[in-house]
Amino acid sequence: MQVFILGAQKIKGWFLSKDSSILSKKLISGQSFLEWNINSLNEKDIDHESIYLIAGYRVKEIQDSIPDINYIINPKWDQTHVVGSLRYALDYWKGEDVLIFYADTLFKPNILKDFIGGCTENMIASSSLKIGNKNISRQTNSEKIVVLDNYLTKSIDSKKLARKHFTGLTFIKKATVKKFKSFLNKKYNVTDNYRLSEALNEFVNNQTDIKFKDFDLDDSWVELDSTSDITRFIFGSKAETLNRVKPFIKKSIICDQIYFDLNYWNKNKNIVIKKIKNTFDQNIIIRSSSLDEDSWENSQAGSFISIKDINPKNQDKLVLNIEKVFDSYTKENRKSNLNNQILIQPYIKNAQISGVVFSKTLEEGAPYYCISYNDLNSDTDVITSGNSNKIKTFIVQRDCKKEILNSRILKIINSVSEIEKILEYSSLDIEFIIDNFGKIFIVQIRPISSHKSLIENEDFSINFNNFKLDILSRLNRKTHLSGDINLLSDMSDWNPAEMIGVNPKPLSLSLYMTLITDSTWRVARSMIGYNDPSPEKLLFCLGGHPYIDLRNSLNNLIPSGLSKKLSNKLLNHYLRSIKQNINLHDKVEFEVAITCYTPDIDFHLNRLKNDNFKEDEIKEIKCKLKILTEKIISQREFSIEKLLNDTLKLDLQRKKIIETDYKPDEIPNIIKYLIDECINFGTLPFSILARYGFIGASSLNGLVRKKIINSREKNQFLNSIETIVTDMSIDMSKVIEEKITIENFLKKYGHLRPSSYNIESFTYKEKPRYYLPNKLSETGKNKIKKRKKFFFKEKTKSKIDLEIKNMNFNASELLKFIQESTVAREYSKFQFTKTLSNILDLIVEYSNYYGLNRNQISFISINDFIKIDSKLSYDETKKHLNKLISRGENWYFKSKEIVTPSFISSINDVEIIKNDENLPNFVSTKNINSKIVSLKKINDNNEIINKIVLIEGADPGYDWIFLYKIKGLITKYGGAASHMTIRCSEFGLPAAIGCGDTLYNQIESSNFINLNCSLKKITILK
Repeated sequence: MQVFILGAQKIKGWFLSKDSSILSKKLISGQSFLEWNINSLNEKDIDHESIYLIAGYRVKEIQDSIPDINYIINPKWDQTHVVGSLRYALDYWKGEDVLIFYADTLFKPNILKDFIGGCTENMIASSSLKIGNKNISRQTNSEKIVVLDNYLTKSIDSKKLARKHFTGLTFIKKATVKKFKSFLNKKYNVTDNYRLSEALNEFVNNQTDIKFKDFDLDDSWVELDSTSDITRFIFGSKAETLNRVKPFIKKSIICDQIYFDLNYWNKNKNIVIKKIKNTFDQNIIIRSSSLDEDSWENSQAGSFISIKDINPKNQDKLVLNIEKVFDSYTKENRKSNLNNQILIQPYIKNAQISGVVFSKTLEEGAPYYCISYNDLNSDTDVITSGNSNKIKTFIVQRDCKKEILNSRILKIINSVSEIEKILEYSSLDIEFIIDNFGKIFIVQIRPISSHKSLIENEDFSINFNNFKLDILSRLNRKTHLSGDINLLSDMSDWNPAEMIGVNPKPLSLSLYMTLITDSTWRVARSMIGYNDPSPEKLLFCLGGHPYIDLRNSLNNLIPSGLSKKLSNKLLNHYLRSIKQNINLHDKVEFEVAITCYTPDIDFHLNRLKNDNFKEDEIKEIKCKLKILTEKIISQREFSIEKLLNDTLKLDLQRKKIIETDYKPDEIPNIIKYLIDECINFGTLPFSILARYGFIGASSLNGLVRKKIINSREKNQFLNSIETIVTDMSIDMSKVIEEKITIENFLKKYGHLRPSSYNIESFTYKEKPRYYLPNKLSETGKNKIKKRKKFFFKEKTKSKIDLEIKNMNFNASELLKFIQESTVAREYSKFQFTKTLSNILDLIVEYSNYYGLNRNQISFISINDFIKIDSKLSYDETKKHLNKLISRGENWYFKSKEIVTPSFISSINDVEIIKNDENLPNFVSTKNINSKIVSLKKINDNNEIINKIVLIEGADPGYDWIFLYKIKGLITKYGGAASHMTIRCSEFGLPAAIGCGDTLYNQIESSNFINLNCSLKKITILK
């Protein structure tokens, strides 16, 4: 038998394979689509020499992937349909019987072998449009045939005859092949563009003595362009999949089970009940096994109920609960399906651990095991219910060194790996239970509902290895820096996770780096007395994730003039402290680094004493910090007034440039000028003022720790300080009260945008109705009038004077510095973001001129943008822009495939990522119960009123939320000194800032929580 596989044309479908042939791609099993069917042929003793692939599109790539079969190249593959390829292939016919099928169709091995075994006459394979009560949906343009008395007929117009799906699988006896070849050659100018079903129909109609018998494949085949069918092809229902795997597993256990569908239950209820009673001697669990639960396109995981710990001998309770599970299938307007099943298993009471494993990442299908489990109680549905914030999560790169895994994780992975091999599929969602004896029970196996995860990413290993090399480069010792080790964090220092996110696009990333983290960060601090680790940068983007280099950061947070030996010892102390307690990585400046001389300086220096620092070393550090702090607070150089004047100069320059006439091709040069001005007169003074604000806050906290003032007095003092945000709230109230116009409001505040560096985020001016309240009632208690001034009593000020008597400033000067630095920090931030916003507006204008949208231009880095040659023609510029966009997209989407942690101390941290158990930074001492709302999920801003608002990270552009009556705030990213911590403190709003991925995601999936800032605790209530 000679086999012709028709695969010359480019296969179109869901996989969106732009640059390669889908035929050469590996299935998750490690086999390609072609190899799946070829293996079945081999099992029927059809060797590779008898197999011919008619190829065209990317033939070399397919040959490299599957070199052992024969190839016939259709030179006109892009001009003909499959019959054209078949006609060309028949020139290589060796006079044998012929088997034909399409390269983009998979057949279950047994059914293909059964078809071949029954080939005693000409045959075609088809399947019904409807199997049982189930409509078998395939592509609307899929091939149809008509069968009469089990034979192919051309009577398509007859409504009485049943139409069927044609699979492409065809067997032609050698005597018929000769006639078919002749038929095709005579009419090639027409038939070359036929589908195979059309050619066979016309051939049968012309040759009355030739028949093709129909072989019904039922539902045992699938087209590659039908995503839901592929899943059904590989998997059955939950119950069927478990039943298929059960006989083969050795590293885990699948309990004995009974399953039945609704149709069988309705007709044979007593038989089912009797079987359950006879099978199980212990209590059972009644699990859902809906046909809608495990589809490729739409996983309904968790949508249907399971009922546990039921006595199988209690017939009334058994029937009642089985009916409850079946009833859950028709909730939320779902249609009843008699084929939906229920699965009965023993209930495992002595569960020590219960959890879920995804064997690929959900979104990207990247090669990581994602393991979540609960080991605090015996509740086996904690993970899937989401009703706990004590879930442990591990994300393990599939090729990581097994010796770095603990025994529990290794045992789970080995069990999952075995199941993958049995199913020849490794994009799985598996629920498991481990009992007190360490036995692993598998209770559910389903495919991950992700289109991307069906095909292996062959570039991932190269990408991931390059990422690890970059990590190692950053962790290596740098001889010109203090500190023998290094750490990487996304929430330290300038907190990129909060400001630009953990997976920023090239434009926002490069803008942030250019304006802040390339050099401004260290230059600003060195100007006021800190060490300058020149020429180091602060931020490095690794695997698409922006990280603060903590060694570089801390080298810039020690006072200048410390001896090299002491600097190295101090840096090692800081870095070891963070490494030993990673919860500190977003609290470095408050709880690790000692960066200024405060009233409680000895409390902080005590940490050094406990780490064997000598008295003279501590004395040297203390002396240098005193000099630095006195210089700053006494305003000897770089006064607050001077720094604010610089930001006003920036505003004048900005207006001058923006109001000047310019041509579109001049925009890159204008932006370059604005960036330089923004650094010199915007982000540089802001960076210094931000440091001043931190020193002021630290001094105030020191007074509280020394019990010179109490927390209430501290908060009253801070809440009495009027900043630009106070002004915005007052002005918004005036707009609503019609005391000022919205136009005047937007003239002052319209440049603000959530995610200040993100070009895809609109400004207040562009979308005022989206951000701003339109009723006074919506602002509620967060509406701010003129703030009541708070003055410390003279007695308190005398105590402060006594406490700081060895400093060169007094209490009044200190309090004035705290107040003025707080106001100036916020105002300078407000000012420089005007220029930043104008830069983004100019880029939008430029991209519109070249027919590009915001999303497209977001993939071009600012460095590439400002280098665009103004002398290029319009077409040349557009072509260049598209090339830059393509390069940026490629970098961005490749980076997204790599799972990155928030903190890295060694290369192992990127191979096994443990859940971040960040202790959030709590604001206020309030205790509230409230509904929660995620800002990214709202359709109307009024939805946030009287709720705790969830937001991943926030910069000044998100200050609009404080114009509404909200009850609290929770963020994924942010630290003790972050923008939102300061804002919530200013408004006295209860908040948990910087919860980290795991806790934040658990809160986001809940409805109602308790936020207890006093006890520093968040409890999910619903």
